[in-house]
Amino acid sequence: ERGPSTRYRALLSNHLLLQRELRDLQVHFPVHLPDGMALPRDNRAMRFLSGLSPRATGLLAAVVTVAIWTSFIVIARASAQFSLGPYDIAFARILGASAVLLPVGWWMVRQQRAAGTLAPGGGWLGLSPLAFRISAVCGFFGGLMYAVLAYAGFFHAPAAHASVLMPGSLPLWTTLLAALILKDRITPARAAGLACILAGDLLVGGASLLSAFDGGDVWKGDLLFMAAAFCWSTYSVLARRHALGAVEATIAITLFALITYVPGYLQSNRMPSYATNCIEDWEQKVDAIVTETLKEDMRLISGIPSWVLMYFERLLQRSGKKNIREIFPHFSLFVYGGVQFAPYRKKFIEMMGCEIPSIELYPASEGFIAFQDHPEADGL
Repeated sequence: ERGPSTRYRALLSNHLLLQRELRDLQVHFPVHLPDGMALPRDNRAMRFLSGLSPRATGLLAAVVTVAIWTSFIVIARASAQFSLGPYDIAFARILGASAVLLPVGWWMVRQQRAAGTLAPGGGWLGLSPLAFRISAVCGFFGGLMYAVLAYAGFFHAPAAHASVLMPGSLPLWTTLLAALILKDRITPARAAGLACILAGDLLVGGASLLSAFDGGDVWKGDLLFMAAAFCWSTYSVLARRHALGAVEATIAITLFALITYVPGYLQSNRMPSYATNCIEDWEQKVDAIVTETLKEDMRLISGIPSWVLMYFERLLQRSGKKNIREIFPHFSLFVYGGVQFAPYRKKFIEMMGCEIPSIELYPASEGFIAFQDHPEADGL
C-alpha cells in the first residue's frame, strides 16, 4: 500500500488532481478519505466498475477497446474505397466529434467556473477545460496529425496492415517515449515484449518495403500507420505527464483540431478562389471560373440557375465536350436559389446529359432563411 498512500499525499497540494486520482484509485484500492471528503455519489459508471473484480474490469476494458479499434479500422478502410479522400474522412471525423464534445466542454467550463474549480489557464475559448498550451500540444498529435496520417494510410495499405501497425505499435512507441519523457524504466520483460512487437511490424511491413522496388505503394500506407501510432503515443504520454482526465483531454484535442483543420479544409475545397470572386466584370469572372474549375473534380455546384447555365455554356465551349457529365463525371448535386428552377430544368438536363439531384435554398440579403429538406417534393 505504500505506492497509493505516497501518491495520495503528493496530490494533497492540488485539489483537482486529488479528486480525479481518488476516483481512479477507488476502483483498485480501499482509499480512506479525510473527514468531510467523499467521492462523487452520482458517478454510476464508477459505482458499476467498483463492483467488478480487477480481472473483470480489465477484460471489459479490453473488449470495448478492441471493438472500438476494429470498428475504426474497418469503417476507415471501407470509406477509402469510395469517392472520399483522406482529408474528407478526417474532416468528417473532426466535425462529428466536435458536434458531440464541444457542447459538453462548454457545460464543463461553466460548471467549473461557477464552482471555482477550473484549472489554472483553463477555459480556452469557453469550450476546453484545459489551458491553450496543453490543448494545442496534445491536439496537434492526438487530434490533428493522428487523424490525417491514419486515414491517408488506408488509401495505400489494407486494413490487415492497419490492425497490426497502428494498435500493435502503440505499446512500442509509448514505452520508448515514456522512457524518454517520463524516465520510465524498461524492464527486461518489457524489452522482450518490445522486441516481439518490432518483429511483428517487420513481418507485416517488411514485405511491402521490398515490393517498393517493384512499384508497389503499400509501404507508404505502412509508414503512415506507424507515424499515426507514434502521434497517438505522444499524446498518451503527454496526457499522463500532465495528469489529464480522459474527457477533458478528448474535448481539448477535438477543439484544437476543429480550429486548425476545418477552416483550411473548407477553403481548399471551394471554388472559385477569393481573387476570382473579387472580379467585378461578370464576363471576366465567368472566364476565370471556367479556367479554375475545368480540370477539377467538381461534385457539388451551387448558384442561381441562369448564371450557372452561362457557366456551363462556357465550359462546353472551352472543353469541346458534349455535356457537363463528361467534364465532371462525379457531379452529383446542384444547389440553387433566388429564382424558380422549373423554367430552366429542361435546359439543365440537356446540358448535363442526365438529370442531377437538386436542392433549393431560400437565401436573402438579411440572411439564410430555409432549405428544401425533401428533394422529391416541391419544397420551397
